[in-house]
Amino acid sequence: MGGERGITMVTIAICDDVQADQQMVASLIRSLNPFDGQYTLELFGSGDELLRSEKRPYDLVVLDVQMPEKNGYKTAQQLRETDGRTILAFLTGVAAPTVEVF
Repeated sequence: MGGERGITMVTIAICDDVQADQQMVASLIRSLNPFDGQYTLELFGSGDELLRSEKRPYDLVVLDVQMPEKNGYKTAQQLRETDGRTILAFLTGVAAPTVEVF
């Protein structure tokens, strides 16, 4: 699969403490069918769980901003220490990002 037309498998992680929100984002990604279907999805319920993943680095990480214990911003900070090329996307229903976050 990876050798055809030069397409490589894209790895995507979704990190959200609410399982229904994880599933909603995963469903949206599946319906869009990005990267000619050449992607994998991993779901995580906390920033710590994501940071412990042996499959890192991911190509794209979708992070919930508001999570207990380690929020999306803190998780992103720690990801950046080792995963400098990972694309980060933040989701939130409430919090507004500040300049310091970026």
